[in-house]
Amino acid sequence: MFEMCVVMTVMIMMAMLYGSETWCLRENEIENLRRTETAMVRAMCGAKPREKKRTKDLMEMLALKETVVQIAKANGVRWYRYVLGRDDGHVLRKSWSLK
Repeated sequence: MFEMCVVMTVMIMMAMLYGSETWCLRENEIENLRRTETAMVRAMCGAKPREKKRTKDLMEMLALKETVVQIAKANGVRWYRYVLGRDDGHVLRKSWSLK
């Protein structure tokens, strides 16, 4: 199980979230991320849809601490801090203040 968790965290989640620093997530995109993550976690645990196992319990079993949505939102906050930390004359900072 530990190896699956490492593969999930390092490879799959990072590939799913590539470029998420600049995403503006809408509700439908958040739901798509949640559904995809749920399907992958259930497949890794071998849980059938008829089995009434909660995804949260399966994630705890795999030792996954954060969901894909939490990571994507944290990446967005990191990008925002990066833009605010730039010099006032930098292109990113200038574009932030456009009206």
